Amino acid sequence: MLTDIRGDLDSAGFVQVLIGRTRDEERTQQLALESQAARIALRPDILGQLAVAHGDGEFTMVIYCTTEKAAREGERKEIPEQLRPVMQEMWSLNARPPEYLDLRTPWLDSPK
Repeated sequence: MLTDIRGDLDSAGFVQVLIGRTRDEERTQQLALESQAARIALRPDILGQLAVAHGDGEFTMVIYCTTEKAAREGERKEIPEQLRPVMQEMWSLNARPPEYLDLRTPWLDSPK
């Protein structure tokens, strides 16, 4: 499990659930950790993320965003030159296109 908490997840106005499968769990995790600082700088709309591996390459990622509008703007940003090779490798490791579930009115109440 990987976590990346940057803000108050309960204040997220938009949550996206990504369900996918990677061909190489270890390499995907390594790339995610190595690129974390650059990805944080690129996407200030993301309050935090949680990624869980289910075995056999299957994974679920939950991405907590400030608002859907901010998330969509963040998705359209050009990836910086130094981050492109890492992101391209991560995408190339996908065994199939990921499935996205958009939660536009999330009810969040984490234990404090």
